[in-house]
Amino acid sequence: MINRLHEGDAREVIDQLEDNSVQLIITSPPYWGLRDYENHPNQLGQEETPHDYIDELILFFEKCKRVLKDDGVLFVNLADTYYGSNNGKGYQPKDNDKQVSNKGSGKSFLTYKDKSIRRKSLTGIPQRFMVKMIDHGWICRNEIIWKKNNVMPSAVKDRFTVEHENIYMFSKNEYYKFHQLKEKMKTKDTSNPRGSKGCSTPQSGRRHKCKQNKLYRNVRSVWEVNQQPLRIEHYATFPEKLATRMILCGSDEGDVVLDPFMGSGTTAKVAVRYNRNFIGIELVRRYIELEMERIDELFKET
Repeated sequence: MINRLHEGDAREVIDQLEDNSVQLIITSPPYWGLRDYENHPNQLGQEETPHDYIDELILFFEKCKRVLKDDGVLFVNLADTYYGSNNGKGYQPKDNDKQVSNKGSGKSFLTYKDKSIRRKSLTGIPQRFMVKMIDHGWICRNEIIWKKNNVMPSAVKDRFTVEHENIYMFSKNEYYKFHQLKEKMKTKDTSNPRGSKGCSTPQSGRRHKCKQNKLYRNVRSVWEVNQQPLRIEHYATFPEKLATRMILCGSDEGDVVLDPFMGSGTTAKVAVRYNRNFIGIELVRRYIELEMERIDELFKET
């Protein structure tokens, strides 16, 4: 299973993995109502209601908990959906209402009966997911905001343009493998860094007096990472910088990193670059072929 890409539904393939065999899980599951991945039957993300979708996610991540080591970490990237918009599933219309469709995926979805959420409202999927994961025994250690400065312009005229997504960091237990990462300080006044009389370097972590351009701090929970264009056709590519941060903080060389919704293959590529093992699962065959091309390129570079 290690250092391979496995084709199939992640909810089924993950049953083949051994207990406590994975150190780190990094994934971005299909968002609710936004994509139809080549008409695969019963695919995750096309449930009738956001509540059903979250229930499916919780069931799946219970399976992830089985394969994750006791000191392992889970990162989940999840975005929200506007209910009843062209980019999200709709509600059951009255006789004089227009049919609501999902134009963004190239497929018209059927409408659904869920009057608990009003049309045009955010569904609150990331927040509902976080709370339900906590209710099921996960420890939520961070809510990270992924800020995308190069987000596509939006033509919407009655709200602000969304330029962020949520990333949640979960652990099974109170103590787990984690390497604190450092970043350059961004404050202009560095005469007296708050909390210490000096600073730390990313190499040693020791406190000492240093010049202004060498001041570092712990990485914050807002990550400004631009979307990364690739030479492949994929709806949702995961930037390498995001995967790099997660892999470096949550694993060591030789550890196994799992991405059950591999997509464009970024997690596997970064894992190989930093001498980690990987396991990838992907539903769409042509994405697996694209992923293998990216990983083969990396092996040639090394």
